This record gives sequence, C-alpha cells and structure tokens, in this order.
Amino acid sequence: MDPFVLLTKTWGEEKINTYLRRLREQNPTFQKGSTNAMTLLGAGEYPLVINVLLHRTLDMIEKGTPVAWLPVNPVADYINPLSAVKDAPHPNAAKLYLRWLMSAEGRAMVEKIRKKGSPLPGSGTKQSKELERLGVKVVVVPSWEVDFRGLQANYQKIVGFSKPTKKK
Repeated sequence: MDPFVLLTKTWGEEKINTYLRRLREQNPTFQKGSTNAMTLLGAGEYPLVINVLLHRTLDMIEKGTPVAWLPVNPVADYINPLSAVKDAPHPNAAKLYLRWLMSAEGRAMVEKIRKKGSPLPGSGTKQSKELERLGVKVVVVPSWEVDFRGLQANYQKIVGFSKPTKKK
C-alpha cells in the first residue's frame, strides 16, 4: 500500500479510496514481494501487477523478461533522513561519508551495489533517467509526515487485503 499512502496528499483520500474500491471489484490476488510478483507476471500467471519496484521491473526488462510497465503519474517516493550516531568517535568522517552518499558518485555506487538507485530527477540512476524520459513527475514525501500505519490499514481494508493466518 506504500504508493497509495504516499500519494494521499497528491490524490486525496477519496480518489485513492475510489481507486482501491474499483480495484477490489476485480478480485485481486496478493503476492509477497516485488520480485515474486514480477516473476509470476513474466511467467504469464497474471495479466498485470501493481505496486512493484521500478528498479526491479527495469532489471527484469533488461534481462529479457516479457513485461512492460506503465507509470502512475506522479510517482511517489519517500525520504528518510540520513544521520550519524551521536557521539561517534569520528563525527566529521561520518558527515563526509553522508555527504558523499548523497552525491552523484555516491548514488551511482549505491545503484551499482544494491541495484536500486534514487528515482529523484537529476540523480542519474536508471530509475530517474526512465522517469525523466517519460516525463513522469516524482513527488517526494517525508516519511515522518505520513500516518503510514493508519492509512495502510484503511487502504488494505478497502482493497480486501488480509494477512494470511498462521497455522498452529
């Protein structure tokens, strides 16, 4: 439900509620994990999936998986603050590292190692280049400004999602 929670300020709760009610009418099934959902899509198990990670989708397309993607416009992403440990033995080194991590070089290294980079415009990652190519706006939502748990619970209820019960 993260994309819907993040789009709440942009779309408004009523538009998201309407979207999710209409989605529920289509009897969706739920999968755990973006890679799993995309793999099943590529294998023909589903005609479409929603709420998958862009970096994973682009990687699978690059590897020849027969899938395509259509963005919601705008795309929403959240930011979490980067911080150094209080009373760190080398606080200036930590500050330099964080500064480097936010640079183009640092973002490129994160993308190379983790295979996922920032979708923010101008960051130079595969994701940002693809979104820029398509003219998709990226809305950045500070994670501390959103009631994730409350909105997720509400949206999950509307779309008919329920967590699997554990067997005893």
